[in-house]
Amino acid sequence: MIEIKRKSQQPAQMPAECAEMPLNGLDVTQAVKPVQAAENGRKRQQMPFTGIDASRDYRSMYADVFKYHERFNPPDNTDTDGLPGRYWWTAAAELTQLADKYHNDAFMTALLTAVYAELEREYNRRRDNAAN
Repeated sequence: MIEIKRKSQQPAQMPAECAEMPLNGLDVTQAVKPVQAAENGRKRQQMPFTGIDASRDYRSMYADVFKYHERFNPPDNTDTDGLPGRYWWTAAAELTQLADKYHNDAFMTALLTAVYAELEREYNRRRDNAAN
């Protein structure tokens, strides 16, 4: 059997001159910057979150897709004529407007397609639950 012996270690000690006055010689009032008031923070604009080539404003794209999804979710299946045509026609028309706004950008089209598919899944789920 091997026995390992270690030397006893002393805890690290702070030099005595630092322990007495740790901020000695520092002007703390200049080192600490005051926090801006909440009003100033609200007035600042966020920089756009863009792609490498700065041609896409992702923040704006996500915001528009979120508003679209929020507006059309949950899917409406209670049209007066018994058919959901008006809901889907309006959803498709606004989807097309958003795609056109971003010049049919591939990223935006993929986002909108995903949201539209999600609306369709939710619509089918609600329809199947109502039938049972």
